[in-house]
Amino acid sequence: MEINLLDKRKKIITYILFICLEIYFFLVFLPLPESIRLGLDPSWQYAISQAAEDGLIWGKDIVFTYGPFGYLIDGVALENNVIFITAFRLIVHLALFITFTIKIISLDSLSNKVWLTSGFFLAFWLGRGLGTDYKILFILLLILSFDNILQKHLRWVALTLGALSGFCLLTKFSLGIVTLGSLTLFLLGNIYQSLKSNTEIKRSIFALLDALFAAISVAFILLYPSSFFGRFGQIIFFLVCSGGAAILLILGQKKNRNISLFLQNNLTTEIKPISWIVFYIVYGILLFSNILHSDPSLIDYSKTSLQISSGFSSAMSLYVPRFTFHITLHTALLGYFLSLFILILLAKEGSLSFALAVFFSLFISFKHGFIRQDGHVFYFSTVTLFVIPLCLTKIKTIRIKQYVSLFFIYILVMALVFNIFVRVRNVKDISVGNVALPIFQRLAPSYAINNLSSLLNFNDFSSNLIEVSKNNLQGVKLSENVTNLVKNKSVDIIPWEISLVPANNLNWKPRPIFQSYSAYTEKLDNINFESFSKEPRDYIFYSFLAIDGRHPFFDEPKTFSYVFCNYKPSSQISDFVNTPQLSNIILLEKSENRCFLDAPNSDKNISLPWNTFLSLDAANNVIIKANVDIKYSLLGKLIKSIFRVPPVTIVITHKDGSTQQYRIIPENSNNGVIVSHLPRKKNHQEVLSFFKGELLPQVDSFSFQNRNSLLYKPTINITLSSVYVEQE
Repeated sequence: MEINLLDKRKKIITYILFICLEIYFFLVFLPLPESIRLGLDPSWQYAISQAAEDGLIWGKDIVFTYGPFGYLIDGVALENNVIFITAFRLIVHLALFITFTIKIISLDSLSNKVWLTSGFFLAFWLGRGLGTDYKILFILLLILSFDNILQKHLRWVALTLGALSGFCLLTKFSLGIVTLGSLTLFLLGNIYQSLKSNTEIKRSIFALLDALFAAISVAFILLYPSSFFGRFGQIIFFLVCSGGAAILLILGQKKNRNISLFLQNNLTTEIKPISWIVFYIVYGILLFSNILHSDPSLIDYSKTSLQISSGFSSAMSLYVPRFTFHITLHTALLGYFLSLFILILLAKEGSLSFALAVFFSLFISFKHGFIRQDGHVFYFSTVTLFVIPLCLTKIKTIRIKQYVSLFFIYILVMALVFNIFVRVRNVKDISVGNVALPIFQRLAPSYAINNLSSLLNFNDFSSNLIEVSKNNLQGVKLSENVTNLVKNKSVDIIPWEISLVPANNLNWKPRPIFQSYSAYTEKLDNINFESFSKEPRDYIFYSFLAIDGRHPFFDEPKTFSYVFCNYKPSSQISDFVNTPQLSNIILLEKSENRCFLDAPNSDKNISLPWNTFLSLDAANNVIIKANVDIKYSLLGKLIKSIFRVPPVTIVITHKDGSTQQYRIIPENSNNGVIVSHLPRKKNHQEVLSFFKGELLPQVDSFSFQNRNSLLYKPTINITLSSVYVEQE
């Protein structure tokens, strides 16, 4: 009796400690909104918030990795959205902790409780609270791990999670892909298992259709928030029509029965499969025909988002030749393949569906973490720390459980070593998040106290947040003569410092891909070009900046050529525009087209091998553009799909004998990059002279290099064209 009482006390103490720890982590990592700041990432965070505020159409007016509700995940606080951002993030944060708690309670094994609790809290700690997108993914995986609920309510769960995935598509597109992809693979695995056991096959197939139709329907309804009620009404109409068609089919089969008797006996029991098939066919026809003819179009949004996603793995791939990152990459690769092996074991244990869902989540997080070998590398370890213990709870074979436990310890040790060594010793270079803080300091009680205080005094917190934004924006305040000149005029900013807009109350008319480096493909560059050519902005604030060793002229080549030909430095402000924290900005104003083909139909087609220089001979006031067609080999396409391809560089030899090396993007370089006149890095005076039309030939020759020739075709097809620039 005393032993039982002692055991109960131990359990009570354990649960109290667990709840206290959970509440502490909940408060320490409370996801509160952030202020407007300066810089590349803070600029797009402001941009997606402002775009939602202005009601811009995603996939048409604006194209980015986020959608119309992306500001809820990674946007910044504006006066009108701070309450929505706070509420959404708090709901997701709370939902994750509640789902996790229910999962812990449902586990019988103490070891499983310990492993999963350790993985969960370590993922939060090392991931600095996790992003809202990863929290949503974790909620999905936790729900998919509940076997009992799925067996009893598979279709309702599929419908709910499908609707969630549809919403996720409109927050961060890759989040929608990973949630819908994981759910789809889970349900496909369930169909396979049903076929194998010859039980509940129809229910499994219908669950998959429920999830897919729910995802598409929710995305269709919410794509353009201002048309929500109209589109919601259409979906209700489609459901009524589809349901009516299914009922008419059943009535036709029951002609000799009383209708009231039919309704009583059939609508309270499971509807026959043929009726569901009719329902799905009618609903699908109505839904997809409406999507095809709707504006804004879900198809356009999906296509442009896929362009961003497909171009990212080559345009943004980054290899850091640093020992710690080199070891981190190989360690993570080992961890990735070991994780796949664990999933195979999990499938053999009878959890094929869950193994497939986890596999897809790991694959996407691996690409997210290692395409750019910088601070992103920690994302994969964060996901692994949570996923492996979750898999461990579903493994029953003791020996396999021991192997997986050892692997989890390995992942944990590696994550701790690299987080402590890299984040603390090189924190300024690779920190992930808004503030570079050592990981131990992030657990300080002051964070929990401050977060709770902010939540309880929300009005003061939000007011202070707006005030902090105003103080931050003082660093990009323009002089009065500049703001008076552009007042009420349409303005865009190249390449990315959008913080100029709120700081100076500019009339911002963004090109769809509003940060130049994100125009990864020809299609995206063409979208920006069409936007400028159809609706020219009155003024452009231009800075000679680029990321990852690119030349700024290469980021959106067709768009940049249009800007150069149709804009010139302002006649009233012909020198640089400076702000307290930004300098060497050039204010460009709309002018007449000054570019003409030097000799029509005289393009030169050249097949250039890698590492071979091509000489140029440009006359004064003539610009040479090159359409560079870099083709991937079959191996290169495969590597690009499953991982990343290393950067391609162009080596420039100038007339004075100096050389420069820049990264060039294979997917958009066929849009005509300027190669004869390339101002040197940080030489802003050369850039200003270039825009003024002072075009003395600069480049003598150029060649292309890559890190792995097996990934590309052996020659590059280049078309050279000459453009004559008319002088004033």
